[in-house]
Amino acid sequence: MAPKRKPPVKRKRTGDGNEKEQEGKKDVDSGKRGAPPSLRPSRAKKEHVPPSTGLASDTILTPPSSAPAKMARNFEARETPEGEQSVPPASSRADASDADLIPEAPIEVAAAKRSPEASSPVPDKPGSDNRTSVREHGGRQGAGRDRERKGRGQRGGGGRGGGREEGRKGGGRGRGTLDGTPSAKKGLEGGQVGKGREGGPGGTSCAAKQAAGDRLSALAREHWPNRATPFANTFQPQVVRAIYEEEIGPEAMGQRGPGGQKLQALELSAYLEAYLWPFYDHATADKAHLLSLVLLIVQKLREGVSAWESLRTSVREGEGEATTAKFTGFFTRVLRLYLESPLLPSPTPNPSAASPKEKFLLLLFLIHAFQSLEEPMVRGVMLRLTSLSLWEALSEGRRKIELENFPPLRRHWLHLQEQKKRNEGVQENGEVGTGKEGSETPQAHGRKRKKEGDRKKTGEGEGADALSSFESTFLPEAIDEFLAVVEAIPAPPSEGLTPASGMPGSENGLAGTEHASTHVLTRFALRFLELLIDLLAQLPTRRFLKALLQDRHLSVRLSLSPFLALPPPATPPPHHRLASQLSDSLRFYLSFEINDHTGMPLTDNEMASLHFSRTHVLQRLAFKYFQNSLKDLAFASSAAVGDATVLASFLSRLSDEELVDVARKLRLVGRAEGGKEEGREGGRAFWTEVLVDWHAKRQNMIQEINERPLYADEQVLWDPNVVPTEGGTEDGAVVVVEGPLLALPKLNLQFLTFVDYLLRSYTLFRVESAYEIRADLMTTLRYLQPVRQEGPEGGVAFRGWARMGVPLRKGGKDGGRGVVITEVLKPNLGERIPAGVKAEITVDLREGGREGGREEWDLLREHDVVFLVRIENPQGGGASGAGRGGGRQGGRRNEEEEARVFCEEFGVKYVRGAEIWEVRDGAGNLMNDPSGRPGREAGRGGGPVGSLRTYKVLLDPAQYHADATREGGKGGGAATAAGVYEGMNVLIRRSAKENNFKAILATIRGLMTTAYVGNAVPAWLHDVFLGYGDPAQAHYKNLALEEQLLRRVDFGDTFLDWRHLQEAFPHHRVCLQSEGGKEGGRKVVGSEELEASPYPALTLDFNAEDTEIVARPYQAPNPGPYPQDHPAKNSVRFTPVQVEAIRSGMNPGLTMVVGPPGTGKTDVAVQIILNLYRLFPTQRFLVVTHSNAALNDIFEKLRGRAIDPRHMLRLGAGEKELNVEGRGQEGGYDFTKWGRVNYTLARRLELLGEVTRLARSLGVQEGEGGSGGGTEGNFTCETAEYFRLYQVQSRIEAFEAAIKEGGKDGGVVTTAFPFTAFFSTAPQPLFRSTTVSWADDLEVARGCFRHLDRLFEELADYRAFELLRHHGMRGDYLLTKQARIVAMTCTHAALTRGRLVELGFKFDGLVMEEAAQILEVETFIPMLLQEVDPIEGCRLKRVVLIGDHHQLPPIIQNQALQKYARLDQSLFARFVRLGVKTVQLDRQGRARPSLAALYAWRYKDLGNLPNVTSLPHYLLANPGMAHSFQCINVEDFRGQGESQPSPYFYQNLGEAEYCVALYMYLRLCGYPAEKISILTTYNGQKSLLEDVLRQRCGSQGGFYFGRPAAVETVDRYQGQQNDYVILSLVRTRNIGHIRDVRRLVVAMSRARLGLYAFCRQSLFESCHELTPAFSRLLSRPSVLELAMGERFDGWEEGREGVRKEGESPAPGQGYRVQGPEQLGSLCHQLLADYQHQQQLQWQYHQQQLINQQQKEEARLQEQERVAPALAPPQPLEEGEERE
Repeated sequence: MAPKRKPPVKRKRTGDGNEKEQEGKKDVDSGKRGAPPSLRPSRAKKEHVPPSTGLASDTILTPPSSAPAKMARNFEARETPEGEQSVPPASSRADASDADLIPEAPIEVAAAKRSPEASSPVPDKPGSDNRTSVREHGGRQGAGRDRERKGRGQRGGGGRGGGREEGRKGGGRGRGTLDGTPSAKKGLEGGQVGKGREGGPGGTSCAAKQAAGDRLSALAREHWPNRATPFANTFQPQVVRAIYEEEIGPEAMGQRGPGGQKLQALELSAYLEAYLWPFYDHATADKAHLLSLVLLIVQKLREGVSAWESLRTSVREGEGEATTAKFTGFFTRVLRLYLESPLLPSPTPNPSAASPKEKFLLLLFLIHAFQSLEEPMVRGVMLRLTSLSLWEALSEGRRKIELENFPPLRRHWLHLQEQKKRNEGVQENGEVGTGKEGSETPQAHGRKRKKEGDRKKTGEGEGADALSSFESTFLPEAIDEFLAVVEAIPAPPSEGLTPASGMPGSENGLAGTEHASTHVLTRFALRFLELLIDLLAQLPTRRFLKALLQDRHLSVRLSLSPFLALPPPATPPPHHRLASQLSDSLRFYLSFEINDHTGMPLTDNEMASLHFSRTHVLQRLAFKYFQNSLKDLAFASSAAVGDATVLASFLSRLSDEELVDVARKLRLVGRAEGGKEEGREGGRAFWTEVLVDWHAKRQNMIQEINERPLYADEQVLWDPNVVPTEGGTEDGAVVVVEGPLLALPKLNLQFLTFVDYLLRSYTLFRVESAYEIRADLMTTLRYLQPVRQEGPEGGVAFRGWARMGVPLRKGGKDGGRGVVITEVLKPNLGERIPAGVKAEITVDLREGGREGGREEWDLLREHDVVFLVRIENPQGGGASGAGRGGGRQGGRRNEEEEARVFCEEFGVKYVRGAEIWEVRDGAGNLMNDPSGRPGREAGRGGGPVGSLRTYKVLLDPAQYHADATREGGKGGGAATAAGVYEGMNVLIRRSAKENNFKAILATIRGLMTTAYVGNAVPAWLHDVFLGYGDPAQAHYKNLALEEQLLRRVDFGDTFLDWRHLQEAFPHHRVCLQSEGGKEGGRKVVGSEELEASPYPALTLDFNAEDTEIVARPYQAPNPGPYPQDHPAKNSVRFTPVQVEAIRSGMNPGLTMVVGPPGTGKTDVAVQIILNLYRLFPTQRFLVVTHSNAALNDIFEKLRGRAIDPRHMLRLGAGEKELNVEGRGQEGGYDFTKWGRVNYTLARRLELLGEVTRLARSLGVQEGEGGSGGGTEGNFTCETAEYFRLYQVQSRIEAFEAAIKEGGKDGGVVTTAFPFTAFFSTAPQPLFRSTTVSWADDLEVARGCFRHLDRLFEELADYRAFELLRHHGMRGDYLLTKQARIVAMTCTHAALTRGRLVELGFKFDGLVMEEAAQILEVETFIPMLLQEVDPIEGCRLKRVVLIGDHHQLPPIIQNQALQKYARLDQSLFARFVRLGVKTVQLDRQGRARPSLAALYAWRYKDLGNLPNVTSLPHYLLANPGMAHSFQCINVEDFRGQGESQPSPYFYQNLGEAEYCVALYMYLRLCGYPAEKISILTTYNGQKSLLEDVLRQRCGSQGGFYFGRPAAVETVDRYQGQQNDYVILSLVRTRNIGHIRDVRRLVVAMSRARLGLYAFCRQSLFESCHELTPAFSRLLSRPSVLELAMGERFDGWEEGREGVRKEGESPAPGQGYRVQGPEQLGSLCHQLLADYQHQQQLQWQYHQQQLINQQQKEEARLQEQERVAPALAPPQPLEEGEERE
């Protein structure tokens, strides 16, 4: 038997840049691929570098012999850890020499573009006759290698011989060649994949997989068009047929072939876009062509790549749109093939039918198609399958019920029947629903349609007419086949299933047989359930389908089928749990509380009324026809009849005939069941279940949600169907494209109701948090290493230590227990679960032998979440090493298997969550003071006492109730539940940043229970949010309430001058309102008016047609005499599109602003906020972003503008970063809640001081004239108001009277002004006191009055602070009453929603930045931070969403949730998919135009702002670099490309060395380190780059190089930018997750002046999705080119030798680098030269200092020498004589 195949690695994209790639094990020594098998190591270990020891050797940057010995020591190789392979330095290697490290002679930079043939491993052969097999194509170089693979079976010979030598020689069944010649007896030489497994006979090695990719790439180059020759080759169907049958078809690959590699090779070669679709013709295309299209489309959609866009345009059709008729014909062929390919045995086999695996592939295609209804051509086809025509398959009685329930449909039904009769030429008369087509069975109709098979197979009638025949038959026939399948599935065997994924395995598949095996039927049934759930979860597809499913009694037949119903003794098969969960989900959506025709949600009363109406009909029927048997039922209460058990007991009194008669009279007998189900085995149980299912009362959905625990327990955490790992592990053709199947809802375009939206979000968010919790728990328990204690008492001991976990204190001298239930509150009225459960947890932080991490445990605060774990009887798994990810590579288990057996090995029995509400130390002192000061009641030293900690926690009442019910039954439940918690022996905490899930889940659940959740959004947003109606109806120009549109808008300082106004509205006729003008006071703004008038104050009037603008200039009032009274003005010259975005944001409605990189999204958001603040002084606005950095950026730009600081408030954890120095008052510009409180208190004292100074200047004495009775300096806010009324206002009135009497005398203003003394501190003079300046002086005086008005109005706002004494009350007052601009992150909004609603927080507008990076539900919650006003309704008037859906979406850790459930979908991206009108900013001002072109193709008409084409640093070339951007090809470094030291930890040593060497070179050229960032796409490469930087630029080298501004992954660098970016793409085997174009856009748009990407050119240039960017990147040489002799210092325009952008280096300066070794050697030479220059400069300066010192000494000596001679004569003493 062949050895078991190791599961391939899977791909996972995380927010850190990690990716899990599905790929098989590959040989590493690719350099020896041509060696004989005896010399080729088949199991050679990969030479990799762990994160901590990232470098195997340091020879790459070893300096030449001429370099100083001191620098050579700086770059010596560090110690190699024991057990790691060490590579000797270059000097010790036999093949190394000094010449290897000396760069080539400088060469001129090549100006010509790279030849496309240069990188082609196999040249094109235009002379070939194309009669070569797939095996031979492109594989001639490996023909000899293949012939030498004797007995290994890497490529079997077309037969079924298991891949052995005889199979390779030609035994078995052949597939045919490319020329169509069959080879039934002689297999293609090397043309078939063996059926063995990898590593054994018939297995497929890495070399074979690579060879397969090479062959397919060679086929692509020869056969399908490319950019050079788009129409050179003709289509050859035998090529498609051979590729499908030999390479990618399910039957060719089996279940263990290299399907992923082959499909990827075909995808990268644009097989779908360039060959399959352009040459598809539904009249001539064969089945292989059709299924190849389906396979490629499904694969692309599964990978998140847009496949429909590939169908709309193609290479052959150029830019033209693919016609709808073509797609309709293709889709019709898919439907026909699906119906003509039965899964169950058929008496008349169809030779052209698809195999079961191929039919399964068609089902996957239908699932993806129904999830892509945003595509017009897909929507136009798919919705026809779920139209009213479906009701032709209903029974007559059921159809009458539906038409009676919704009478408007009767007219449409009659019209449909008349149209059908006209089309068929049949004249029939009769009542509704009795036509010929309506009375025949789906099987009969299928036979009728099959008679026309010959005509349709030839292509006649394909398209819309042919598709119409499937509208009423496809889904009914598909559903009937599904029911037949689930009823035909026997009790599944215990083998052949994959328990980890819940999906059937593939080992027992009957490849090549006519009909499906049990496991294929099971997989098909599970996927068909997924399709039905998807259809019921969208209103357009649900509306008519639900009646069909109910008429087929699908849920009842499903529950009674062997697929789900098992005898009690039987052990459920692995798929049974997943099938049951999917069945429950189907039943949930079948009974969802919504009106299927109107889309309105049904209230509890309406649902009760519907239930009672059904029970009353049954009771009346029982009373009328079955009094003998059902008399008690007729008089029973509605509650009794609604009870399933009671109703079943009533129905048990009926005979079989009576039971069916009851169902028939209730019109519950469907077409298929009429006269058939009466005699079937188990028919009585079936009809009883049908009646019970129709009449039983269902549990309220909200009540059921409230009774579910918020915390995930052990059953949820390790259920692979609910909390998946990373999807399937098989590599078969179908499994590759299948993806995971989970019992989870999906986020798609549309939702049934707001409750449905919240419920899906709640479920998925809970699963995502459970996935992260599970990973943290597994990591912590591995570190703790639990082991079973020997001895009579047994127990568990922990041999390890974990920072995030601690064993619970149990027993001991005090006899204490780890967890003690202290209080269980009684349930609230009408509820079953307790109102609350409290417990105490006692831990000793010294447990485990270490005290490290105690400070972190002491930081636990109120509302933090911890987890309790109970370990029992561990099997020794904990002692096998610690750390996350251990045991997942090589011969060890993968992640999926590891998660499945983790509980058993580690003995995990229970996992429970708890919320902390109090923390005490060993002495009982409170540690979690609400003020945030730990240890307030601690000992004298102020710190916690002892190592014991007591945590008082709140347990989950729903979980406690479930434990009591499950464990204790009806009696003793509380005691048993308490035992569950008291047996816990581990306490685990999580990082605070990742531990806020509980509050968010509670918020979402609380919203679901809110009755007004559907009314919490404005009416104009309701339908758009759910995905229905006109997508443009929420735009301000389309609002139903016309009066809401702002026809007159004050734009404030939006426009810089008059010319800016006209430029901003190029499509409007701009007029100026003037008194003497024409046209009613208007004149068109012409060149004479376009003078440079800075900051004109304008009010713009828009006419009804929005074609003319009347500008009304006005004089802005003087705000005051002080400089702080004049805020900063706008300095951004907004483009016309930006002005439209600002105008849209100011109007009511929904505004969607798409902002490409560098287009000024934040500036637009700031201007919208400023204009709204000024226009609506009574309204309040909420600002929300995804990150704290973006929110702080907005506040930084708002600070200093025309917004009063007291009206701004910042909430959330990042608020401390806004603590900026202010104008001297305490708190400054700290916009946090507590900072605003401190600011207010300090500001109040400052203003009262001003009032006191004003009183002194006016000479007001104590108690005089209403001064409040206070003394000077003792004003309050209340007495200040009195002072204003009696002392200030009276003087202002006297001044106005004096001005009125004095006329326009120049000195009257100065004379009458009453506050001259007070304003003496303002800039002087205040007045010019001339007749000419009278108006100006009067405006200055009134500006002073406005200054005083603001002073007293601000004091009036602070008056409440004199009454509120508590700090918290003051903060709440600021939030709810004073602040008008409140900002927070979306996470903080979700965490504090309950508190904000409780406080009565209100707002009128929402501005959300980074909207494309925020989860759906986290975008929705900020809209619901206020209660709905019972009179006004929803107060929200405008919603502004700003983002870029072309950049990275929200971060989701679990790839299965990301791909299957689309949890990474943002509301912004969904609105774009729906077609909501957007405003895309079209001018970027960040990057050079040449750099912007790398990502501008992704946006429509993205241009450049003038600054990037005029400023000097954009015009000049990058000094030292020949180009502003380059894509540098990096081949294998020391025989190795990418590596994986640990799973999903991708590294590339060659690229890391190259990137660091380039960074060193730039630093040596004088580039500042803070202007350079190094980015990569993977965390593993990031770690390696840091290691290389630490060694190359550390120690003494750090003095010269330093650290770059950032070494980060592309994902985490989104939203940031730098002047120069060095990018490493890492991968050399697969494209990786950079294939996501959104990640590519982020990577290309981070640089402003220079971008240098390092990658494997041959890999990335072949990817179709990346072609627009890499075609531009590769327009430059793929070899790094430098410009020697240029330096960053003094690189200024106009200086000699300074190049401009696009100019080549001067002759002799061009230098081409051939690899990282050469660049490293160059850096050492430059460094040596630099050090030598520094040494010479130092010596020169030292010599100058010595010379200067010598001169100074000589001067002093000379001065001492001549000093006595020049000194004046000294006076003689008495008696002394002069000599």
